[in-house]
Amino acid sequence: MPTQPTKSTEFPEVNKNRLKSLIPAYEAFIGEKNPDLKGRCSDLIKWQRDTAKELMKEEMFTNLIETSQVEAADWEEVCSFFYPHFNVLMNVNMYRLSGDFLPTTTTTLISPKFDEPP
Repeated sequence: MPTQPTKSTEFPEVNKNRLKSLIPAYEAFIGEKNPDLKGRCSDLIKWQRDTAKELMKEEMFTNLIETSQVEAADWEEVCSFFYPHFNVLMNVNMYRLSGDFLPTTTTTLISPKFDEPP
């Protein structure tokens, strides 16, 4: 049975840089709303969704939507998932800095640089 080609949701570099530019604001928001880095924080989820919605209005993202085969809603979802991944990496690195140890397989799979989300 033939498989359908997947539509790429890989951000062009200019869009990735825009997403990364908001990381300091996201870090500050995490420090304010979720300093203990607990999972499933409703304030962080709202920030992620609201930020993704606002980013989709920017010209670089509207151009991306117009020139790709991916639907606007899918780009918005991918955009909002960019930040939870960063939060997970932040959590892992804070855990490492505390001196506690993660299982070997986990530490080999996760990048030690939490300032560079995908």
